[in-house]
Amino acid sequence: MEHYPMIETAPRIDIYMTRNRFCGWLWNFFLGVHNENFHLVHHLFPKIPEWEYDNVHHILMKDETYASLHKKL
Repeated sequence: MEHYPMIETAPRIDIYMTRNRFCGWLWNFFLGVHNENFHLVHHLFPKIPEWEYDNVHHILMKDETYASLHKKL
């Protein structure tokens, strides 16, 4: 889900190859462990520990390109 359909349509640049996914509490309870909902943050900064993803996401939201890719599912 986090890579489709972007692989077909996006330029080959990391920021366009995946997305963050923010869903309801039930999704996060089962599939959002370890802050996996910050999938784009993980791809952009793979060495940052998962407990920092929320902080990084808030900093990145100041960037126009990153913010334009952020959508709630």
